[in-house]
Amino acid sequence: MKNKTETNTNSMEIKKEAWKIGVPAIIEGLFTTFTSIIDTKMVSSLGITAISAVSVTNQPRLFIFSIFFAINVTISALVARCFGQKDKRRANEHLAAAIIIATAACIVISMICVIFARPIMEICSGQEDTMDLSVMYYRIVMGGMIFNILFMLINSALRGCGYTKITMQTNIISSVINICFNYLLINGHMGFPRLEIKGAAIATVIGTIVALAVSLVKFCDEEYFVNAKYIIRERIGVSKKACIEFFDMWKNICIENLMTRVGILVCSIITARIGSFDMSIYSIGMTLMNISFAFGDGLQSASVALVGRSIGEQRIDKVTGFTVAIQKCGFECAAALGFIFAVFGRMYYSFFSTDPLFVSKGIIVCFIIAVIGPIQISQIIFNGVLKSMKCTKQTLFAGVISVTIVQPIFLFLLIFMMDMGLWGVWISIFISQLTRLLILIRLYRNYIPKLRENFL
Repeated sequence: MKNKTETNTNSMEIKKEAWKIGVPAIIEGLFTTFTSIIDTKMVSSLGITAISAVSVTNQPRLFIFSIFFAINVTISALVARCFGQKDKRRANEHLAAAIIIATAACIVISMICVIFARPIMEICSGQEDTMDLSVMYYRIVMGGMIFNILFMLINSALRGCGYTKITMQTNIISSVINICFNYLLINGHMGFPRLEIKGAAIATVIGTIVALAVSLVKFCDEEYFVNAKYIIRERIGVSKKACIEFFDMWKNICIENLMTRVGILVCSIITARIGSFDMSIYSIGMTLMNISFAFGDGLQSASVALVGRSIGEQRIDKVTGFTVAIQKCGFECAAALGFIFAVFGRMYYSFFSTDPLFVSKGIIVCFIIAVIGPIQISQIIFNGVLKSMKCTKQTLFAGVISVTIVQPIFLFLLIFMMDMGLWGVWISIFISQLTRLLILIRLYRNYIPKLRENFL
C-alpha cells in the first residue's frame, strides 16, 4: 500500500507532466485566439458591418475544416499510442496515409468552396448588406486552405508525441505574420495597398503559408519520432493495415465533427437573424469563448498524448491519474479566466465600440461566459480522453445529442418563440455545453472498468 505522501508525490508528478505538455499547447491556442481578436479589432476599424461580414464566414469554414480536424485528432491519438508502444514505423505509416488522404480531399473541397462561395453564404448568412464582402473573404481563405490543412496535420502528429513546444513555435510565427500583414493590408500602411476585408483574408493565408514552411523544416528533423527523412529512408508507403486502422477511428470522429458542425451551422443561421448589432456583440463574445476553448484544447492535447501513451504502455493507473490531473488543471484555468472575464468585461467590449448599449450588453455576456467556462473546458478534456481510448462512437453520441439536437431546439424556442434574442443564444450555448459534459462523464465512468479488463 502506498502511503499518503507517496500518493501526493505521484499526483504532483503526473500534474507536472500534464502541464509540461499542456502549457505549450495552451499558449499555441491562445496565440491563435488572440490573432482572431486582433483580426476582429483591425476589421472593426472598417465598421460593425465589416465585423458581421467576416464573422458569418466562420461557421461554414469550420464546417469544412471539421473533416480535417477529425484527421488531426485521429493521427494525434494513433501516434500517441505508437509512441507508448515505441513503434516508430507504424506511427510514420499512419502519418504518411493521413498526409495523402488530407491533401487529396483538401484540393477537391477547396475548389468546391471557391466556386460555390455565394450560394454557401446565402444559406449561412441571409444578410444582404454584408453578402459581397462575406463571399470575397470566404473565397480567399478557402482557396488557400491547403497550407493550413497540411500545417495542422504535421503539428498534430508532433503533438501526439508530446512535442507541443514545436507546434507552439510554428503557431506563434503564423500568428505574428498574420497580424503584421493585417496591419499592412487592411488599411494600407508602409506603401501597401488598402485592401480592407480582402487584405484580412490574404493576411490569414500568408500566415498559414509561413507556418507550413516552418513545420516542414521541423518535420525533416530526424530527432523527432515522426519525420520526413525516416519516411523516405525506410520507403514507408500507404499500407492497407494503417489505412484501415486510421479510417476506423477517423470515420466516427469525422461524423461527430460534421454532425456537431451541422448543429452549430443551424445555430449560426438562426443567430444571424438577431441583427448585425447583436450579432457583433455575440461574435466578440465568442472570441472570449475561444480563449476558454484554447485552454481546453491545449489540455485536450495533453490528454490525448498522455492518455494515449499510457494505453500504449497498458497502464490503467496512469490513464486515470492523467485524466484527474488534467481535469484539475482545467478547473484552475477556468476559475482564473472567469475572474478575468467578469472584472475586465467592460474594458474588453469598449475596445471594440464606445456605444453604451453595445458595452452594457457585452458586460452581461462576459459574466455568462465566465459561468460556461469550467463546463466547456471540462467537456473538451473528457472528449480527448475518450478519443484516446478509441471511444469514438461514444463521443459521436455526446456531440450529436448536445450540439446537433439540444442546442438548435433551445435556440429556436428561445429566439423565435420567446423572443429572447441575444440572451437566448447564450442560454442555449450553456444548456448544450452542460448536456455534453454530463454525457461524457457518464461514458468515461462506464468505460474505465472495460479498459481495465482489456489490460488484464
